[in-house]
Amino acid sequence: TLLIRLLLVKARVSAPFDKASLIMTCAFLWFNLAFLSGSDTGIHFQPSFIWFYPLAIATHILLGIRLGNTLALAALSVSFFLQTMTDNRSILLGNALPFLLFLVLVSLLLAYLANLRLDLKKAATTDTLTGCINPSQFRHDIEVACELQRRYRIKVTCLILNIEAQFNRYLSQEVWLKEVAQICQSRIRQTDIICRYSDKRFLILLPSTDSENAQKLATDLLHACEAYEFSHALSDEVTKPKFDCQLSTYDEVSWEKWFTQIIE
Repeated sequence: TLLIRLLLVKARVSAPFDKASLIMTCAFLWFNLAFLSGSDTGIHFQPSFIWFYPLAIATHILLGIRLGNTLALAALSVSFFLQTMTDNRSILLGNALPFLLFLVLVSLLLAYLANLRLDLKKAATTDTLTGCINPSQFRHDIEVACELQRRYRIKVTCLILNIEAQFNRYLSQEVWLKEVAQICQSRIRQTDIICRYSDKRFLILLPSTDSENAQKLATDLLHACEAYEFSHALSDEVTKPKFDCQLSTYDEVSWEKWFTQIIE
């Protein structure tokens, strides 16, 4: 009952839950259950051992895979040690093997769900073709950057890379866009944010950058794009790609208005 209430509280409360209290509560339940199963005298099956399964699921959800497995294995070791004193080791071993298999399956399932959640989160904010962030996430990043500028008076500039190119095959255009994105990413800092806004435009948000330094980056980026030997075949190219950079520095307007100015 106590563990169920903890799960409900964690599900409903948005504030960070006290992890130390969770660890102590789960450890208390595990070792109480270990002592109970260790003193169980069932001939073929220990009724108290069945509670290891729901407790393992709850502990893994509350504390994660590593701590959940640690507490479960520690409790299993205590129970096994107590059973050696009552000569019921064979019974415990028969119960422990399915439980260990259950722990492995639960750990694999939770690890898969965690990776799936990360992939879904990445897909919601990232352009799958180039690895840049998508326009929706870029709007959020612009809002954050504008708020920081108003609070700390930090210069924020956006570099707009416009592209004019046509291809006979869309596959060639996809490869070309990937390479353009790689050129941009190789020229910017880790704190800079690049967005593929469309097939003809990349937006690069430059925090802590004034117009003078942004102009230097724009010049360097243009030279890099024009000098790069793209891997697409010349036969696929209808018109020679043209690159053009524009700059827009935030000037205390609302972030929505600045974003509108950038994309126009």
